[in-house]
Amino acid sequence: MRSRSRKGLLAAVLGWSLLGTPAALFLGGAGKAWGAVPMFFGIASACVAFYIPSCWDDYPHKVLRERLTAAPVLTAAVLLVPSPWLVPWVAHDWVGEPVRAMVTERTALSDTSWEADDGRFVYRVADATTERDLGRLLYGLPDPVPVGTVVEVSVVPGGWIPPVGAERFEDGGARPYVTAFGALAALHLLGCAGAWVAWPREPW
Repeated sequence: MRSRSRKGLLAAVLGWSLLGTPAALFLGGAGKAWGAVPMFFGIASACVAFYIPSCWDDYPHKVLRERLTAAPVLTAAVLLVPSPWLVPWVAHDWVGEPVRAMVTERTALSDTSWEADDGRFVYRVADATTERDLGRLLYGLPDPVPVGTVVEVSVVPGGWIPPVGAERFEDGGARPYVTAFGALAALHLLGCAGAWVAWPREPW
């Protein structure tokens, strides 16, 4: 590869890893169909990881370095694929605010649904004070409740992530998810740093 092409590839890899990945994480946390966005880009990143090493075929003795240059897109894939399940927990744990909400709608679901732990209902809630619609309750409620019941939920400012029942966060309920996300994010940043250091500047 020519020097300009190598620099362009490095810029593309790090640009996606440090800018595109957070954007995909943000979209994935919004729930519903948006959850497919980070999974799609995660799979795409994994595919790209197999392509990058082949770009250094003209470099002798490149075994270790040429594999490290693929680290950012590979670690991005590892971070992105589980993000639709991890990001909501992290966002609510970090910036979620407790709100008293009233159940305004209860929809029956099949026993195989992943949206409600009880496998029977998903709930729509509104602020019990202002009556502002808060959207569908992510992960449902542990016990079935009728419409009109007031429950405490966690709400992310701006509402870009669906509300979650406050009892989910009792006794450190979000801690495993936050820890997993932090570990994957740290691994991704290390991958970016490793690629920057290992990226071959000149043939050796």
